[in-house]
Amino acid sequence: MLKIDRVNKKFKNKEVLRDISFSLEKGKCYGLFGNNGVGKTTLTKIIFNELNRTSGEIYLDNIEQKNIDFKEWYFFTENNELPNDISVQNFIELLVNLNSLSKDEYKNRMEYLSSIFDAKKFWKIKIKNLSAGQKKLLSLYACMLLKPKIIFFDEPTANLDIKNKEIILNVIKKLKSENTIIVIITHLILEVQELIDHILMMDNGQITYDSNFKKNDDINEIFSKYSSGLSDDVKNSLEEYLNEK
Repeated sequence: MLKIDRVNKKFKNKEVLRDISFSLEKGKCYGLFGNNGVGKTTLTKIIFNELNRTSGEIYLDNIEQKNIDFKEWYFFTENNELPNDISVQNFIELLVNLNSLSKDEYKNRMEYLSSIFDAKKFWKIKIKNLSAGQKKLLSLYACMLLKPKIIFFDEPTANLDIKNKEIILNVIKKLKSENTIIVIITHLILEVQELIDHILMMDNGQITYDSNFKKNDDINEIFSKYSSGLSDDVKNSLEEYLNEK
């Protein structure tokens, strides 16, 4: 279990996170929702130890954050923060070497991963020359290759066609079945709602809603009640989704 306990963050005199507390369990998928600027990115960077917190504690199975092995974590970012100036082959080989994967482990995982993203097809191509969708699938490929225990997905389905969205959603389902802790941060809430077991709503630097998500729950209503209202991005995504039906 990953436990966030009374985490606060101040930038100069501005309090951006206030008394954040919640727990994440293995084998569950969490939706971390809220309008832009409410503190989701700041909180995620603190959890990944990329940003210092002002106060509070973070534990993984009672291990303090300073002693956590972050090699078993993965942050799937919207902006595909990949090393653009190396080839797909060099990137994959770098991951394998840094994470000490054996040849057998690599071979076994490659067989499944080829159905997600045919890396060999782009083997000699520099990452910067891939399309946005191809970069996102490469990031997913890397995630599955490493088999992390904790994954945060930031806008996993944004700017993808229907086929690639389905690939990503199916992979997240598979990861759930492997006892992984999964957190999805997105404004495309209706695209991921079937995966969500639990909703964490943020507003003004606080957790305003922390509850299991039931399939008959109305996400629209939860947003309206526990946030400052739907942002334009969320409203537009809801309208687009409903118009497709």
